[in-house]
Formats: sequence, structure tokens, C-alpha cells
Amino acid sequence: MQKKLRKNGKIIIVDDGSSDNTLEIAQKLSKENDSVKVASHQPNRGYGAALKEGFARAKYGTVVFTDGDRQFDFSQVTRFLERIDKADMVIGYRERRQIILQGIF
Repeated sequence: MQKKLRKNGKIIIVDDGSSDNTLEIAQKLSKENDSVKVASHQPNRGYGAALKEGFARAKYGTVVFTDGDRQFDFSQVTRFLERIDKADMVIGYRERRQIILQGIF
């Protein structure tokens, strides 16, 4: 995480029943850094439940969330934070979303 983003805060990792070693890695990071907190769902409860869990654990006025599969360039968060004092909410979206059509012919 870039230093200019690390004023005051926590990183909340919600593992929603991953079948890989995500939970073990997250727990290791949490032990090494008290700014990292981990929540785990076993079994998987779905994307909405994972978001709800993360938001429920958030304690600060500004909340930034992203999926952990690198779909988004997290460095872009600085652009959102530059605007947050002028708005109640800042929302981003992908300009180019890849759509895969299967079996619709």
C-alpha cells in the first residue's frame, strides 16, 4: 500500500470460503501487521455477504473496497480520495468491460 494512503486505517480481508490458501496467507499477514484484520466465511456465503461483513467491520468514515482478484488497479484509489472531501460518495467503474458470450448462437 502506498504511504500516502496509510494515514490511519485498517485493511479488512474477507475470505469467503476460498478453496486455495487465501485464508492462511491473510492470517499470516494479520499476525505480521496489526493493521490487517481477517474475517472468514466457511462455507462460502456469496459476494453480498462478504461485502456486508467488511462494511460491518469498518470503523472509519471513509471506506474503500475492492475485490482481491486484481480486476482493478488499486493505485487508482488516490484519484477517488482526492475528490472525497467534495462528495458524500465517489464511485468508479470500468470503461472497458470484457463480455464473453457462450452458447448464445
